[in-house]
Amino acid sequence: MSDTQIPVTSPTPEPERVFRRTPELEIVEDDQALYVAADLPGVAPGDVEVSLNDGVLALRGRARQGSNGSTIVTEFVRQLTLRDPARYAGEQIDAVLRHGVLELRIPKHERAKRRQIPVTVN
Repeated sequence: MSDTQIPVTSPTPEPERVFRRTPELEIVEDDQALYVAADLPGVAPGDVEVSLNDGVLALRGRARQGSNGSTIVTEFVRQLTLRDPARYAGEQIDAVLRHGVLELRIPKHERAKRRQIPVTVN
């Protein structure tokens, strides 16, 4: 009997399969801010990008899942055009990813907030 070494090779991994999806959004506005919630299951905080340019709010990202040597990537891009972008303080956007939901708070400029005007009697 001869001791022949047989090289062991790992199976060639399957290529990435990329899917596109459009996340569900919930948008609410009150006197203080515009709130946007995006459903992003499986997306890590480092894999999502939020930007506001020229009145367009853009959400971009990807989620990766791997099993049995294959990788499935889900990518998304969602854009919203703000009706009156000058009303919002875009440099003060808060973004939090919690339990697969991205929550954005875009505060309004002071001059855009609703004010209560006192009425006096003469």
